[in-house]
Amino acid sequence: MASATDKHTTQTNMDMQMDTYSLFVPKLKDVILKGELAGDIMKEIGSWKDEKKATRARLALTMLQGFNGDMKADSKEAALMGAFLNCATKNIFLDELGPVDSKAWKSFLIVNNESYNATCDHLLVRGDESPFWDDINTPEKETKAQIIARSLADAVAFLESTSGNDPGKWSWGALHTYTWETDTSQMAPHLGFIERMALKSLWSYFNRGPYPAKGDIFTLNVSNYMMGKDFNTWLIPSMRMIVDFSQEEPMLAVNSSGQSDNPSSPHYDDGIKAWRDGKYIPFPFKDAAVKDQYQDVMQFNPSAIRQ
Repeated sequence: MASATDKHTTQTNMDMQMDTYSLFVPKLKDVILKGELAGDIMKEIGSWKDEKKATRARLALTMLQGFNGDMKADSKEAALMGAFLNCATKNIFLDELGPVDSKAWKSFLIVNNESYNATCDHLLVRGDESPFWDDINTPEKETKAQIIARSLADAVAFLESTSGNDPGKWSWGALHTYTWETDTSQMAPHLGFIERMALKSLWSYFNRGPYPAKGDIFTLNVSNYMMGKDFNTWLIPSMRMIVDFSQEEPMLAVNSSGQSDNPSSPHYDDGIKAWRDGKYIPFPFKDAAVKDQYQDVMQFNPSAIRQ
């Protein structure tokens, strides 16, 4: 997008900041839909006696084949991609590093989502030489093709259990959400019973969401989630800003929440909708623009206070 033109504008920068195309999707499609591995995956699916499981895996492959990589909130293909990565993470690594409440698994999830991503490395690069492809709970030694085929079927089963049997009604935003939650609310599990109940009763007063989220870890409009755990967004662009020095008032920006820490203020959450919709707010510098935009003025008079 940066090299598409040598004359960038405010609008082209907005388009980049709001872009939700995943560069991982075409790479994954090249690996699992083409070449020798694709044939091995189809052979594995064809060997299954469970026809319902095989139908699910074939549906996943068909949906991925037609997916353009746009992780839109209303996309069923994006939902499948997210579900597949979640299932693949568990199918590749959980048997060696689990159970889910173990320190090893919890540590792996953090590293996998904040640093080296072993899931993507295994899907795109690693072959059968990696010991993690083998399911240690079975007597036979599984291959990469077998685990990917299993994960494709599991992804569809997961979406059926969470979003219904009609793929037309699946959506990425139904799984993947934004929630603006205060630090105090996040601490609730570590507090006493009375404090937890009090915070629960006041949750909607202090917090906002959940809202359908678009994008993922691979998109410019990033919306990272804990792959292998859940789809709750933990990383977003907290602020977007564009400065166009060709304009008299050059600065546009938007905060991801609001300008006030007071939940009763209209400015506590007035940035959320603009942020979600890709809207920007002008930051005026010249006197005329300042007076035009900011009409409510609070004045502090020290002499009056002393009297």
